[in-house]
Amino acid sequence: MKTSAATPSVALTGDWYVQFEERAAIMEFDGNLPRDQDEELAYAEVAELMWAANPGRRST
Repeated sequence: MKTSAATPSVALTGDWYVQFEERAAIMEFDGNLPRDQDEELAYAEVAELMWAANPGRRST
């Protein structure tokens, strides 16, 4: 993942990173969004999924 103005606060690894890349690519292709915007939206979605899967590990 390239760094942008919205640097993630949680590193995505393994399957989470794969999901992030896939969602960002779909948003870029289907939504005609700029890459930095689709990465920001994809990260937010995957981070929520990750936190939902690990409810006691969410940091603020």
